[in-house]
Amino acid sequence: EVMSTMKLRELIRQVRMCKTAAEERAVVSKEMALIRNCFKNEDQIELRSRNIAKLLFINLLGYQTPFAQVECLKLLASTKYSDKRIGYLGITQLLNEDSEVLIMATSSIKQDLNPKNNNYTVALALTSIGEIGTTEMCRELFSEVKTLMTSSNTYLKKKATLTAIRIIRRVPEMVDDFADLIEGLIQDKSHGSMLATLSLLKEILMAEPKFRKKFRKLVPVLVKTLRSLLVGGYAPDYDINGITDPFLQIAILQVFRIFGEGNVETSDEMSDVLAHLASNTESAKNIGNAILYECSRTILEIESNQGLKVLAINILGRFLLNRENNIKYVALTSLKKVVSLDYNAVQRHKATILECVKDHDISIRKGALDLLYQLINSGNVKSIIKER
Repeated sequence: EVMSTMKLRELIRQVRMCKTAAEERAVVSKEMALIRNCFKNEDQIELRSRNIAKLLFINLLGYQTPFAQVECLKLLASTKYSDKRIGYLGITQLLNEDSEVLIMATSSIKQDLNPKNNNYTVALALTSIGEIGTTEMCRELFSEVKTLMTSSNTYLKKKATLTAIRIIRRVPEMVDDFADLIEGLIQDKSHGSMLATLSLLKEILMAEPKFRKKFRKLVPVLVKTLRSLLVGGYAPDYDINGITDPFLQIAILQVFRIFGEGNVETSDEMSDVLAHLASNTESAKNIGNAILYECSRTILEIESNQGLKVLAINILGRFLLNRENNIKYVALTSLKKVVSLDYNAVQRHKATILECVKDHDISIRKGALDLLYQLINSGNVKSIIKER
């Protein structure tokens, strides 16, 4: 039987050269037939990972490749990292949660989660659980993931923490087991590990509001971390456009929103650092605007004082002057939600809102009109109509 020996690069080149859909189907059908023949021949196992890579490409083109699923499992059982890498990529892309073949993958994944294995092999197994882990798989592999969350290796700790989010979503009753680890994980000096921990903490707080009271004691720790990011000076490993680790800053702000909602005491603890962040973040770059937006959202959703709320509304008002329409749209949407909180603070930006009504983008015009409808009253109706 004729078997496929074509490299992935050559297959991609042939597909790109096709002038019609019929030509592409002919190339793909021929190659899939040759790959099938190759899978039947056990003497050609060294070509298995190359053929799975080609089938992944074919699948991306929209063609069904169900016969590749079992072959992916065979690659998981390989001792070579290069084979495992393609095998794990295959099961995450070619299988879904309803696939029966996935059940057979659990034992291979469990073996690869052994901390004695190569760190990158363990990471592949964790990533696969995070992407396609079923309820049964999450139950089966829960203890291994929990063990890896306390690993001395920061890379594996971060991966395991993110995998725990998937497990909580599939098996909510395991929240308590992961919640016990949060206080230890939040002390990690690695930004990547802390970012993963904050994602897990947010998931736990959203899934089980009862933990909000328990974890409120972490707010001073997070305030200290955020302040160190703001005043710590240049950090080349984390600097993006002059801002130190904006991703971690945003993650902390999102957790602040959950803790501060409906709690005056906790909101007061974070007020100073929020004011500092809102006043000193550079808005010339897009990443600075992202932080300012999250900061204003946090201020407006927690029990902050009136002065801080006005500061947040003024940030949104400045967004209306931005040349980027996406930023304008975000500001208009946010201001519509806060008119009831402080009508006068929003009203001060009436002139800018009226300018948005003249924008060429229909989404901006509609958003501005919706906001004006909320602002209009007997005292300003004539001036608004006159401007329009």
